[in-house]
Amino acid sequence: MKQEIRERIEKIRKGEVPEGYRKTKVGIIPGDWDVKKFGRLAKFKNGLNFIKNNGKEIVKIIGVSGFQKNITPQNNSFENIIIDRKLNDDELLKKEDLLFVRSNGNRKLIGRCLYINKIISSTSFSGFTIRARIKSNEIEALYCAYLFHFYPIKKQIFILGGGTNISNLSQEILSEINIQFPQEINERNIIINILSNWDKAIELNETLIEEKKKLRSAIVNDLLFGLKRFDEFIKSHQYKHTKYIRIPEDWEYIKIGEIATEVSEKNGDNDDLPVLSCTKYEGLVDSLSYFKRQVFSEDISTYKQVKKNHFVYATNHIDEGSIGCQNLYENALVSPMYTVFKTNSKVNNHFLFNLLKTRLYIFIYQVNMSASVDRRGSLRWNEFSEIRIPLPDITEQDKIVEFIRLFDNNIELLKSELIHLKEQKKGLMQLLLTGIVRVEVD
Repeated sequence: MKQEIRERIEKIRKGEVPEGYRKTKVGIIPGDWDVKKFGRLAKFKNGLNFIKNNGKEIVKIIGVSGFQKNITPQNNSFENIIIDRKLNDDELLKKEDLLFVRSNGNRKLIGRCLYINKIISSTSFSGFTIRARIKSNEIEALYCAYLFHFYPIKKQIFILGGGTNISNLSQEILSEINIQFPQEINERNIIINILSNWDKAIELNETLIEEKKKLRSAIVNDLLFGLKRFDEFIKSHQYKHTKYIRIPEDWEYIKIGEIATEVSEKNGDNDDLPVLSCTKYEGLVDSLSYFKRQVFSEDISTYKQVKKNHFVYATNHIDEGSIGCQNLYENALVSPMYTVFKTNSKVNNHFLFNLLKTRLYIFIYQVNMSASVDRRGSLRWNEFSEIRIPLPDITEQDKIVEFIRLFDNNIELLKSELIHLKEQKKGLMQLLLTGIVRVEVD
């Protein structure tokens, strides 16, 4: 970063106005930039409360569930509904419209903005949203979209809406938002292009992560069930059929109880150990860090101890895939509602964890819970331990785990790159949308 920019940033932080800048309602901005209320630049319309019925008109709508953190709608942002009348043009979205979350139980979503970058078929918007359509040639819709993804503008929404207790965004609140922007169209377009390029890089990275995850799932699934094998471990090319799958003839098919035993050691001394929760996607997590508040009991004397490398599953929710292997602490605690078990030397824990998280085993848990004598829908150890698993020799397990870790490390690297790209974009928005850094205009 150039020294003059550093000095400019430092002056603005101190509340001083650098040469060529001026103080406005939105802060210190370049002297040749403009500040206007959003209501002077756009017109608004609340979404419709659709009644789904057996009519003949099929229309796509974007509701609150379609708002993710992306600036444009994603493929899963749209929902097809059937209504009993044809919508008029003013009830449909057009390219370059902006859409805002008007009302939602999650206050953090209120004010979130989508830029409609394309329309493929008739698309409307739900009653929990507000559409803004730019009516002035002084600013572009996409430039506005970037501004509404910028913290100072979001802050205005919350202040005008009553602070963190905001429960509803109105057209009046949107109209009163002050937005700053360059008067020169070329400057705005250059800023749009810079931020759009970062969005493309972020989207490409996200797509790559999803593709890697799909590839991992397919290949790892084949390895875990012996459909693909490393040549050095193949003793037989024959397969044997089990209740749910076929597995290599030279693999064992044994009960979980043959390689694991239940552990039920209570926190009798009331030790001050970290409390873990078992989630369906993340496995075991530190409860306080994950939920940002205490969701476990004040009295943890009956909680179970779970040592490092021991397994935990949610007895009543394992059918959702809620199982994990404890690798966070030497010792921790879990709710007495959970089941804890440890394995013997015959199994690689990472192999077993990945196996027990497959779709097939989630289905097997569901089948066993449906057949359980306990109609509350739980899978206790005496039933869980009877479930059979395919098990290769420990050396083959280790090789499979080594391959899985290579895949996982690659995905984690991509995730780190994604975080870096998002942080870079955040920094660029801070510099470009405030005019701290000016782009060169030919």
